[in-house]
Amino acid sequence: PVHVWKNRKLDTRVIQGIRHMEQNIREIEISNSSLARKGGMSVNAYARLFKYQTGFSPRKYLSRMRIEKACNLLHHSELSIEQIAAACGFTDRYYFTRVFSQTMLTSPGAYRKNSVLGS
Repeated sequence: PVHVWKNRKLDTRVIQGIRHMEQNIREIEISNSSLARKGGMSVNAYARLFKYQTGFSPRKYLSRMRIEKACNLLHHSELSIEQIAAACGFTDRYYFTRVFSQTMLTSPGAYRKNSVLGS
């Protein structure tokens, strides 16, 4: 998100973690321990640094990143909900729909319909 990058110099370990998330967004399991290892830190220290720098825990940041990608795919592709869920690293359509609906306050299908109508 733009607000994370604006007026802030992020620690290189946090940037490495964010890049790892972006490059591996399709992977279902991106753990805090794997991110901490990449940063050469303990899991708790990395999670505290990440949250301090971004305002989100690594898990919440990844979830938001996945939903943002899903919104983009729903708006700009003909992929099915199942395909979008897989492309964004969700285990299945039902879990994806639940997380998407909680975050966006609408279902993926309704989001797609409304974004097409708004275009």
